[in-house]
This record gives sequence, structure tokens and C-alpha cells, in this order.
Amino acid sequence: MNSHSLPIDCSGGKYIYVAIPTEEYSKYRIYCNNYPVDDVTVYSRRITNIFTGYTDYTITKLANLYHGILNIEVKLIDKKIMPENNLKGTVLYSGIVPTNTSDVYPTHSAIYGMGGYRSVKTIAERDAIPVERLELGAKVLVTDLETEYYVRSIAEEGTVTWELDTRLIADRLLPTPMMEGTWSFSNSLGEEVTADSLGITNVNSKVITIEKGYKASLAGRFKWTVTDYQTYKDPETCSGDLGTTLPSNGVFSEISNITGITENRIIKETISAKKKGLMISGNSVIKAEGLDSFSDQYEIKV
Repeated sequence: MNSHSLPIDCSGGKYIYVAIPTEEYSKYRIYCNNYPVDDVTVYSRRITNIFTGYTDYTITKLANLYHGILNIEVKLIDKKIMPENNLKGTVLYSGIVPTNTSDVYPTHSAIYGMGGYRSVKTIAERDAIPVERLELGAKVLVTDLETEYYVRSIAEEGTVTWELDTRLIADRLLPTPMMEGTWSFSNSLGEEVTADSLGITNVNSKVITIEKGYKASLAGRFKWTVTDYQTYKDPETCSGDLGTTLPSNGVFSEISNITGITENRIIKETISAKKKGLMISGNSVIKAEGLDSFSDQYEIKV
């Protein structure tokens, strides 16, 4: 039995009793006029038939004294979607609505609703939202980052793809990368020569000059750092002489060696990120396009 309903005439005042076989009792829930009933008294009875067989029943007495015509319904609970209750409050077995369209009181806390808009503290809390409470377009504000995300897609197996919502937020600045490097030198025979012999006092200088006939090499690396996410955003890509592998925030890249330099050269590394937010185009406000990019460099003059 999935459900059974029975209209009962309680004129004059009556108490309602519902008997369910004990072995089946946990599978069902009692409703009165479509509302779940929780204020009850429960006890057991064993009923023996004329053939001396018996069945144990759980008797549920509804606490209230009822009047008028009632519809009592016993509904089967779907255990697949009704896990064990470990939350405070009233367990809901169907959707809830306010009393009417003029009712100003909220129906629920946003975090427990499906779709819509809610706020969480961290990305981890965003990712922990059950997929059953999400739908396409649902939005979440991550307060630690002051950044909004929306559900772009939900795969059949339940994988959620989040997209940064840039449509109504201002863009943040891109940090400037920082290169550091050390120069070394050799003559035309490939023999190492000192920086002092070439009149160079600082082998870490970002701009140097050497005489023709000598070769220079630079062992360089770079990093970028963001500590204020209200003002700055992370880069998404990097390019240049020091490679295309973007290091993590505050971490230097692997050292790259640029060797055999015999003529004027700029050694540069650039970090980039897509523009976000809105921009003015003529008389219109449109979604921002293109890249924000910043670079750092070393230069040698020969």
C-alpha cells in the first residue's frame, strides 16, 4: 500500500486512532487534511484472529480532539529520499507555501532550499551544498572572497560546474609579477668571466650593459602574490621567456636558464586573466571582454 485516505465525520468531537502493522509502521506517515501529524501517542496491541494467528499492530492516537469532517491519510515514506532526521525542527514531507500571496513571512532558510540564492563563507562550503538542493542558475555568494558564483551545469552523475558571476560585479585588479634573476658571463671561447671584469657591480640588476664579444646568461624565476582579494584577482595564464606554467600564489616558478645572449635583448614574463564585470562600449554597457595583462622584465644592452 502506497497510501490510503479516509474521510471521517468528527461532529461533536472525536479522537482519531490509526492502526498500522508494527513491522510496516516505520514506512508510513499519518496526515490530517494534508498536514503531517506529529502530536501523537503511540502504543502496541497484538490482535489474534479466529484461527489463533496474530499480528502486532502499532496504534497511533492523534492528540487533538477533532471536529467536523477530516481526511485522514496514511502515506508511504520513500526511504531513498527521506534519510534519518538529524536536524532540529519540523521534518517536511512535501513542499511548503505561505498562507497566501500577500503573506510576507519567509517559508524557510535559504541554505536548506532548492536553487535560488544563498550565502556561504568559503569555496569549500559552496562545494559541499548537496546537488539535490541545486538547479541551473542557482547563485551563491562566497563571503570570504566577496564573490558570487552560479550553477552553469549539473552532469547526469551529479557533478556541478560553478561559474564566476561577472555580470553584475566590478572587476578586480591583476597583480604585477615579480621576476628575480642572476647574470653570468663568458668570453668568445666559452670561458667564464667575472662580472667585475666587465664593470658590472650587481649580477641581479634588471638592466645591464656588456661589451661586444662576450656572452651573457640569465637564471631567472618569477612569482605573483595576492593577499587582498577584495582588490586583486588571481592570474589565469602566463607566457614569456620563463615559461607557461603558472605557479601558485606567492610561490616562485622553477628557474629558467636563458643562455648565449650576444645582442640587445629583453627577457620578459607576462601574467594574464580575462576581464570580468561590465564595460562601456559606445552608449552601451556590455560584458567585459579581452585580457588584463602585466609583465616584469630584465634587459641586456650590448
